[in-house]
Amino acid sequence: MVKTHPIAPSSGICDSIGVMFLRASNRRKNGKDHRYYSVVENRRIRSGKHVQKTLLYLGEINDTQKASWTKTIDAIDERSHRQVVPAVDFLAQVE
Repeated sequence: MVKTHPIAPSSGICDSIGVMFLRASNRRKNGKDHRYYSVVENRRIRSGKHVQKTLLYLGEINDTQKASWTKTIDAIDERSHRQVVPAVDFLAQVE
């Protein structure tokens, strides 16, 4: 089981709006533990299945960067819920 860090409140997922969160994956390398992060979007497709799409791989980040990414994801998720803009389209606008 992969440990995840939810960003948005779990008010449910509909067909057009996904909930984004940071996913942490742990790996032991050369006797040391490493934690890698990705920004993931959770959506329900028309068939009712839930799918998760990795939007951005962040790699190893420190606590300050993690807090900053959490705040950014909250802002993106809030805006996409308000305007029904998919998160991937919003990320493309930001870049």
